[in-house]
Formats: sequence, structure tokens, C-alpha cells
Amino acid sequence: MREELPMPTQPPYTAHIGNLSFDATQADIQELFAECEVTSVRIVEDKLTGSPKGFGYVEFASVDGLKKALTFQGTSLQGRNIRVSIAEPRM
Repeated sequence: MREELPMPTQPPYTAHIGNLSFDATQADIQELFAECEVTSVRIVEDKLTGSPKGFGYVEFASVDGLKKALTFQGTSLQGRNIRVSIAEPRM
């Protein structure tokens, strides 16, 4: 398990989404989090093959959107229970 990070106090408000189906698209993730004010979705892909790695990042317009997204922890998306956590800030 990853150590829980503190809630960010300023943008970006980003969640790390894990255990994604390799068939999940940005549109699928955007639809799942539709009520959370999604501003962008990025599914991480293997640099050599372009295949999805099973995780990604979702950025939200507000801290409230991120808080709401965290409640989706364990939600089923395409037959897999996704993990949702606060993302490490980019350096």
C-alpha cells in the first residue's frame, strides 16, 4: 500500500488511479469521474510498445472534486476494482 499523501492546498488537484483495465480509455475514466470536475486524464503507457501500464492520473478543477474522486476507491470499472489516491506532486 502507498502511504497516504496530504490533500493539496493549491492546484494541481491530481489523483493517481491504479488497477485500470488495459482496455480503459480516457473517455471511460472521464465518464466515471464526471461529477468531480475533471480537467484532464492521462493514462500512462509503455514508451516502447505504447501499451497502457494499468494506471494513470486524473486532474480536477478543485480540491472538492479530488475529495469526491477519492470516494471512488474500490469502484468497479470494466471488471476491475480501481485504486484512487492523491498523486505525488510533480517535481
